[in-house]
Amino acid sequence: MYVNVLRRQGTDEQQEFFFGEVLAGKRFGNAQSEAGTQHVQDIRTRLARLPDGSYVLDGVQRYSTGALFAHWIPVLARTEDDTLHVAYVPREAPGLTVVDDWDGTGQRTTVSGTVRLESVLVPADRVVPHHLTFQGPQLHGVVAQLLHAAIDAGIASGALGEAVEFVRTKSRPWFESAAEGHATAAEDPLLSQRFGELAIRERAAEALLREGGLARSESQGQQRMLALHGGGRRDGLEIHPNLWAGIGLVRGGAGTALVGSHTEVAERIKEYAALGIEEFIFSGYPHLEEAYWWGEGVLPKLQAQDLWRHPYGQQVAPAAQVPFADAGRVR
Repeated sequence: MYVNVLRRQGTDEQQEFFFGEVLAGKRFGNAQSEAGTQHVQDIRTRLARLPDGSYVLDGVQRYSTGALFAHWIPVLARTEDDTLHVAYVPREAPGLTVVDDWDGTGQRTTVSGTVRLESVLVPADRVVPHHLTFQGPQLHGVVAQLLHAAIDAGIASGALGEAVEFVRTKSRPWFESAAEGHATAAEDPLLSQRFGELAIRERAAEALLREGGLARSESQGQQRMLALHGGGRRDGLEIHPNLWAGIGLVRGGAGTALVGSHTEVAERIKEYAALGIEEFIFSGYPHLEEAYWWGEGVLPKLQAQDLWRHPYGQQVAPAAQVPFADAGRVR
């Protein structure tokens, strides 16, 4: 979340430095929530500006997820004018103490705990005006909600998987179930029904998260994909001959599917080429089989029309040698 704050409010120099830290594998925790205050936005940690332009940070933050294992701890604090800022503090900074005092279940290695800040010096180029994030349209809060909902859904999925394994390996069947001939608890039809109902709910939650996340994506390509199928409609998915938008219903990202025979698919690619498109990124389902069908059935037709050349100058087998070369395939 606080890397995203840098993306929105950080200077070019701050982004260059901290994004470099991310790419180098550095971990970012957080210290953004306090105990005993009136509400979650009642932040009393203070960031006081010094005469030389740097800052000094004082306060106590609770529930600081990831702080114990972090290289950088973004700290939410208020300045003299009471506006929210984020100070990015290295884990080993003098005056910063991370206390491992959190007991929790469900999230493994969540390592939430207490962060104590006593006269921690912070350079000016490590402070970002977070309050500006909320002055205008933004997805910061939505992304946070999706993130936590996804964590909860993941916990549910893990708990269900553990329960299934427990029933399969350790549970005994109920005596009436055994009397009906079910040798194990996993064979009990009522138990199977209940697990099936739970699995449906868990998968429904994952589907809602996926759709909710895609609907709020800032990607123009993703927004155009959603517009093609109306956010989930099943009708009108063939948006052009042999061009199917339904792939966007089962996976995220920008992309449509070419559906048809090898000849039809080659013709559609020819149309793209006529528009000036020179490079394509293709994938297929199932991956391995589709790669063979593509290489043996479509590439020879593109090569015959001088739309494709083998990168090493080799010749591919002519389509006539491939059985069912013009059979319908999903691209």
